[in-house]
Amino acid sequence: MEQWENEKAGAVREVAEHLMKILAERLEERLVGDPKLVMTIKVELNLDWPYEIAVDLSASSSVYSAKDLERAITEVLEEGLKHAEEMLKNRGLRPLP
Repeated sequence: MEQWENEKAGAVREVAEHLMKILAERLEERLVGDPKLVMTIKVELNLDWPYEIAVDLSASSSVYSAKDLERAITEVLEEGLKHAEEMLKNRGLRPLP
């Protein structure tokens, strides 16, 4: 049982690392043309059952309005979380309601 739990916790960790990469890439793609773009991605993991991934994504821009930033962040988070959920499902984990 312990080996199974370690494998699942490792899968959660890998998915979280991949999620950070995806979020950074997708947000950068949506907010092109701003040399002063600053992104902050914070991912917190709880690797004890039930496993949890908490994500905080923020950005500041000298080109884009706050409304445009908020829209881009929301869309990128939704895409990234759906992708992470699929990855977890493929590894035998399902989100709790």
